[in-house]
Parts: sequence; structure tokens; C-alpha cells
Amino acid sequence: MLYQSLTSLDITNSASTVVSAALLSGNRPSSSRSGNSAASGTVLSEQGSKKAAEDNDALRGPPPRDDWDIVLDRIKEYRASHEAPVDTVGCEALTEEEKDPKLRRFRSLISLMLSAQTKDEVTAEAVRTLSQRLPGGLTPKSLSDASLDTIHECVRRVGFWQRKSNYIKEAARTCLEQYDGDIPRTVPQLLALPGVGPKMAYLAMHAAWQDTQGIGVDTHVLRITHRLGWVSESARTAEATRHSLESWMPKSLWREINPLLVGLGQTVCRGVAPKCGECPVNRFCPSAQVR
Repeated sequence: MLYQSLTSLDITNSASTVVSAALLSGNRPSSSRSGNSAASGTVLSEQGSKKAAEDNDALRGPPPRDDWDIVLDRIKEYRASHEAPVDTVGCEALTEEEKDPKLRRFRSLISLMLSAQTKDEVTAEAVRTLSQRLPGGLTPKSLSDASLDTIHECVRRVGFWQRKSNYIKEAARTCLEQYDGDIPRTVPQLLALPGVGPKMAYLAMHAAWQDTQGIGVDTHVLRITHRLGWVSESARTAEATRHSLESWMPKSLWREINPLLVGLGQTVCRGVAPKCGECPVNRFCPSAQVR
């Protein structure tokens, strides 16, 4: 499975990120009509819902570059034949074999929470160790009941492991007590969990609930969209970048854009010493350095 898998993330988002008002201007105006009867109002409502669904697949505003779709197609073609860590040990890939839907969702969430500023391979090792060490495997109850010392031993190699140990233990307790062992179903509920920012919340909605509410912007998505000129230079944070992308990108692409760009960032468009000569879109990229 290549780029279709969702990803683990390696930066920490803050739910309190302030977004420029200019980046929020991509909302489409709405209009209303009054019908002559309740029946006509229902018809108009149904037509409006259908039109809104169609708009999800349409451009929401003018894209910053006219060739963005060509660039995206080239990246898709490249990723379909070039495997990256996100495809095999990313957060969604780690839970593919779990048959129980609740456990699959819970383990996706814990994987995401551990993945901030951590390589996919290290996150995968930590999740496997928790599954092996905790009685009954990695479940809300076993993680909630586990001592911090035990959790520390399992996740010691991930970034900020001490802080994350507290976060995942508390998240497990919340899932157990407030959601009957499941994970929160909405973005606001996910954001209420300790250590979960917008990036994790949107990707958890993708991976766990198959529900696209927003674009998950991690360090790879942030870096590559800026290098490609898909967002303005003023969109300096992950949240500002998300709002900028969502203002013009069709919603049908919001889910796949993360694993596509994460895989490209892991293999070619690296933060340090990018392999521009091997990049499938180097002739379109204003930041490419090809000798």
C-alpha cells in the first residue's frame, strides 16, 4: 500500500494558533430563497444540499498557481511507484490488521499522539511494544491502568516521550470513561484531549472515522506546499497553511494530500539537502535547485 495510507506526523500543532483573517476569506457566499410553500422549501433545501456536495469537489477559490493540478498529478504518479515509510509504518498502516473497529480507532489515535516529532519507524516500534507489554494488548483499559514507568519503558525512543506518556494515559482514561472505550467522534472533542492539536484531530478523523473535516498539515506538508508556491509566504504556521490550502483546494483532495506529500518529503523533498534532481516536479517548483 503506497501513498493511500494516512501518515504519522512529526511536528506538534497548537490548537491556539492564530490565523490571519486574510486566509479565512475563501468562504463561499450563501444565498437563500423563499418558496411559496413548505413543499417548495423542502425541494430547495434538497437542491441546496446537492449543490453543496458538488461544491466540495470544485475549486473553492482561485489557486495560487495555475499548474497546481499538473504538479499534483505528477506527484501522484511518482508516489504510486515509490514507497515511503508512511506507506508501511504510518499510523493508518499500523492498524490495518486490527479487526475490532473500536480498537482500530483507538490505536490510530495513540499512534498519532506518539508520532509528533518522531520518525514513523520509531512510532511503529513504540506502538508494537505497548501492544506486547500491556496486559490484553493496547486497549483503553490496559493503557489507562498501566503505570507511567511501564509506559515510559515502551515509548522512550519517541520525541517528548515523558510528556506523551501522560497524554496517552489520560486520553485512554477519557476514551474509557466518556466514550465507552471508543475515541471522540468530532474535531472539537478530539481537540479536548491532552496533546491533540488540529493536525492530529483532522488525521484522526480521516483514519479512524473516514470523515474528512480538514487537511492534516505536518512538517512535510508545510514545507512542500511553501516550496511549491501553493500558499503565501505569510502562512507561516501549520494552521495558517491549512486554512490557505482549504480556501482553494477541492475537498475531495483534502485526505490524500497529506500522505502524498509526506511520502514525497520522506524520500525526495527533504528538509535538509532535498534531492531536487530526483523530484518528479522539479521543473514546476520555484524552489528547485537542479544543477
